[in-house]
Amino acid sequence: MAIKLEGTALYKRLLELQEDATWGPNAKLYVGAVQAHLDKLPALLERISNTFPHYTSHAVDHSVTIIDRMGRCLPSDTLAALTSTEIYILIAGALLHDLGMVVPEREYTEIETQDSFQALRADTRLQRFFEAAAEAVETGDVWVAAFNRRYLIAEWVRRRHAERAAELVLQLPEELGVARCDDPYIAEAIANVCRAHGFTNRVLLTNANEFPRSLLVRDDEVDVAFCAVLLRLGDLLDLGHERACPLVRNIAEPLPGESPAHWGLHRAVRPPTVNPQQIKIVARCETRQEHALLQAWCEWLRQEALYLSAIASQSPRMSITFGVPEIDIQPKVPGSYQAPQSELELEKTHFDGHTPQDALVQRIFEVSTHAADPGSSNSASAQAGPAVEQGQVANDIDAALLTLRSTAPFKRYQSSRALGQTGDRRAVVPLISRLSDGEWFVRSAAAEALGQIGDARALDGLVCALRDGDASVRAAAARALRQLGHPGAVGPLVHRLNDHAANVRSAAAAALGDLGDARVVQPLIDRLGDNSGRVAAAAAWALGSISDPRAVRPLMARLNEEHPGLRGTAVWALGKIGDAEAFEVLMKRLKDEHAGVRGFAAWALGRTPGPPSRLLPELHQLATTDPEEDVRQEARGAISTIEDAWGVPRLSRDQALARQRIGRAIPLLRSEHPHERQEAAATLGELRDVGTADALIDALRDEVARVREAVVDALGHIRNARAVPALIEALDDESSRVRRRAAEALGAIGDSRAADALIRHLGDGDQLVKVSAALALGSIPEPSSVDALLSAMDDEDAFLNVYAMWSLGQKAEPRCFQAILSRLSHSHAAIRAAAAIELPKFRDSRAVQPLIAALSDNHPCVRADAAYALGEMAERATMAHLLRALEDPEPIVRVQAAIALGKVGNAAAVEPLLRLLDDEHPRVCARAAESLRLLGLPVSPADTSSPPVGEGEGQEAAADLWEIVLPRSEHRSDVAKAPRDAEPLGPPFIIPPS
Repeated sequence: MAIKLEGTALYKRLLELQEDATWGPNAKLYVGAVQAHLDKLPALLERISNTFPHYTSHAVDHSVTIIDRMGRCLPSDTLAALTSTEIYILIAGALLHDLGMVVPEREYTEIETQDSFQALRADTRLQRFFEAAAEAVETGDVWVAAFNRRYLIAEWVRRRHAERAAELVLQLPEELGVARCDDPYIAEAIANVCRAHGFTNRVLLTNANEFPRSLLVRDDEVDVAFCAVLLRLGDLLDLGHERACPLVRNIAEPLPGESPAHWGLHRAVRPPTVNPQQIKIVARCETRQEHALLQAWCEWLRQEALYLSAIASQSPRMSITFGVPEIDIQPKVPGSYQAPQSELELEKTHFDGHTPQDALVQRIFEVSTHAADPGSSNSASAQAGPAVEQGQVANDIDAALLTLRSTAPFKRYQSSRALGQTGDRRAVVPLISRLSDGEWFVRSAAAEALGQIGDARALDGLVCALRDGDASVRAAAARALRQLGHPGAVGPLVHRLNDHAANVRSAAAAALGDLGDARVVQPLIDRLGDNSGRVAAAAAWALGSISDPRAVRPLMARLNEEHPGLRGTAVWALGKIGDAEAFEVLMKRLKDEHAGVRGFAAWALGRTPGPPSRLLPELHQLATTDPEEDVRQEARGAISTIEDAWGVPRLSRDQALARQRIGRAIPLLRSEHPHERQEAAATLGELRDVGTADALIDALRDEVARVREAVVDALGHIRNARAVPALIEALDDESSRVRRRAAEALGAIGDSRAADALIRHLGDGDQLVKVSAALALGSIPEPSSVDALLSAMDDEDAFLNVYAMWSLGQKAEPRCFQAILSRLSHSHAAIRAAAAIELPKFRDSRAVQPLIAALSDNHPCVRADAAYALGEMAERATMAHLLRALEDPEPIVRVQAAIALGKVGNAAAVEPLLRLLDDEHPRVCARAAESLRLLGLPVSPADTSSPPVGEGEGQEAAADLWEIVLPRSEHRSDVAKAPRDAEPLGPPFIIPPS
């Protein structure tokens, strides 16, 4: 069965971000753009098979599977750390990356005239196709000539399709839906990610212009290199029979060259295991050629997985935990052919001399090569017994301890890592024995695990490991001693400050900083002059943590270093110490060229004694003019700290600061730079001064759409009725984003004059504009808006239907009750769920019985929302039905039933809720405990806990319900991690309407 986009972790996370107050606007935009892609791309991608029938499937299902595989690779914390722009780039890249394979037949002749096509003759494998085509033309065999010609063109396209896809993304944005994002940087990033799946990793890691690690797009941070490698890995992980349909193959026969083996390898692969802990490929091949091709494919997959791990290790936001993929390829019939030998060749020279983390990448490759060699004892096929998964180890410590003595090094490595995560002290002594293992990576994993467990018995073993012959083991031991926090480690760690390996010296310095022993101040001061910036920065951090005044002058001497990381860390350390001697040098760092150093300087000056008359003007200027928001925020925080300490009235300071910012922003509305005009409008919207409305209304004529969007948004924040006519005019703007923001602004103002224009835009060509108009009409006190919204409830667009219903619920007029009540029997589950949410707003007892009936709905989200609604109505007659809902098989229904019983307030619910404290799902337990406290039964908050979103959830459809936005702002904030008192932005989509 084909995977649906709505079921993928990445797309569900994008839908989830729509409800976030910070990221919602971008996420909503990207959801619309994805839908635009899906409207146009399937028909285009289908043409790949029409043109090149010997290819396995490259239809849109292939792209959706890639999106699914990418999401499955990511741990929950990394998925949560992805920005909405990164998620959109990954999804769009997967949908568009094969677009270069679409070739109209009219282009064939043009391709054949290109020098690059004729250069294919130099490839000995392709010469026979050129010869066969020429001979067929001479003999008049049109079919054979076309067959060979098509194969050669396909080969030319295959070698260039990544670059072709990138060009199409940049040249045809309207057709592809990219232009909806109204930002050229997004299209450029998507193009580069598409281009990357045809590059070597050398290009990916050395071309920082096309693949930057930190690019700011629409106020989101984007790691383009991480996205590019993740897409390559997801592409390789689309293995399976669905890409090689036998019926399609029969139509495509005869298959040329290696094509039959390519089709066969997909039929040989079982569904891959892909999750944050493990990637595993199992295949049973019929021929040696299939085996060889699949083996090469999987070795490529191993390499991509290692590159992804290496790139993630250099990012503070990303982590990859699956390790080296496990590969199990064997003949389908034992002994039917001789399995080929591995030909894995890893280009270690790609990374020489780049960054301190390159050594880690080098070691990862060594592990991979060792583990992938079928001729060694480390081969996946030579390792007896099942692989140890971290989740299994947590449940079976004895089995993990047994595996720790395995003859297979990689199994010992896996077990060491897993035992560390369990924190079980029974593993301490066996792990200490692994510190003398014959493999460096096992020793390193054992040291890390001992640090995680934190048992003092490991002290002597870890101190010995500080003298290990491998630098990575010594660094791991230093990190473990840091976690152990034992004063007995101070002396050995001081010796490691002179280690020849920079990563060991930096780990030792960081550990000494945490141990906080004043005796190590001088050795750490000596390391401030280390030839490695990483070590010097670690020493500066450690000195700041110890906060000894002896470090002030040595740290001040490092403030002119070229390395911004060292300068920033030294500034931070001086702030931690808080010595008045550093005041002057810190003042100079407020003008540092690096934003991070300026921000640290502002923070440090807030903690350093000095004259406010000199400092406050500098900080006020930084708080209003610095181009980086993080720096401005640090400056504002420092101002508050200083003024509180000196008794400056807070209100007058805020007013003065606001006037200063307004005075700077209004002239910038006429700047020649669009980004400055956009920033000025955003600033005025943030300040919400009604006196700025006229200047903003004039700026609505700006020629740049994103500036007009910012202006409209600002007018919505200010809520000045003078802006209504201009905003009504903006509803007809050529940019759908401006129209959407105008509708939102008019809704915020709530002026009846906007009713007719908003009603007209219920039929806008852009879905998000229609939805915004419906939301705005919910705030307009005009009778005609009710009639329009009632009509919108009959629209075939389920999104509009749901939002219209929500707006009618806001009005809660009696004549709307029956219309919403009737939606409880609608065929679309999302509409039934939305109706359940809105009915309690009418306080009409006629809704009780239909809501009770909805507790038996075939969709769990509808049942959950019916339980929520009955809780809002607090009718005691519903008790028996809510008690039955506590036994629903879906956790999401049990949660809502538990909450509802707490609101109904009947003591009869106490015993069933007490039983629910033993529910298998932690969130159900937490909600039951809350309701019991409402009923007067003291339940300690420590008894239950609600895990972060995604934690503990499986891959089944029922568990995935936790990813769906729930009815109220309280539940929406559970998912979006927003404050519990966040103002609702609109109704949720219980089920994304199809």
